[in-house]
Amino acid sequence: MSVLRAAAVLAAIAVGAALLVPRTVAIARAAGTVPHRGMLVTVHPLGTLTADQVRTALTGAGFDTGSVRYDVDAYRLVYRTADTRNRPVTASGLFVLPRSGERRLHTVSLARGTAIHRADMPAEGWDRGPALGYAAAGFAAVTPDHPGTNAPAETTASLDMLRAARDHALRSGRQLDRQVFVTGLSQGATAAQGLARVLRDGADPWFRLRAVVLESDRPTGSDIVRQFATLS
Repeated sequence: MSVLRAAAVLAAIAVGAALLVPRTVAIARAAGTVPHRGMLVTVHPLGTLTADQVRTALTGAGFDTGSVRYDVDAYRLVYRTADTRNRPVTASGLFVLPRSGERRLHTVSLARGTAIHRADMPAEGWDRGPALGYAAAGFAAVTPDHPGTNAPAETTASLDMLRAARDHALRSGRQLDRQVFVTGLSQGATAAQGLARVLRDGADPWFRLRAVVLESDRPTGSDIVRQFATLS
């Protein structure tokens, strides 16, 4: 995505433009009847990467490293959510925090493309590049482990992952800003649209939508990071 295209999308969302998403994502709000949605179940530390290690990882995965500034801490979060039939289930996701010294962090929710196998999920080790890149630029990066094949389930899991991430951040002495930046890649763009809509419509008492960028192809990252940074 070019800087100009990203700026145009962000400007449209910033002034409250309508999001064109299927009405089926309404399940993310209806699922509120499931108790303890977003409750953090377990936290699995995945390790700390220095800024140089993040640059190496991003370079190897074909991502730009121009926005890398900080070391990062990565975690696998397991949390409570609901399935498409409104039944309680657990889900997981990748949460990466910058070692920036800032207590209040701007948050990016990233929805990845389609994954076929469990090992392809971000928290399992594959395709962590975008989350590492955002965290190393100073954002709290939240990436649910959803397969990218069901919009209502992805929307619900994405919203509840934000809640679990906020819980873990608070326990770590950090605070996630209520204004959320949302981005999605390929099939993940559908999940990002769904999350953006429910955030805009007030599905959560804390989090609100700040801006959204959707990608049809793998981004280099720095353009979007810079655009988000200008709005943070």
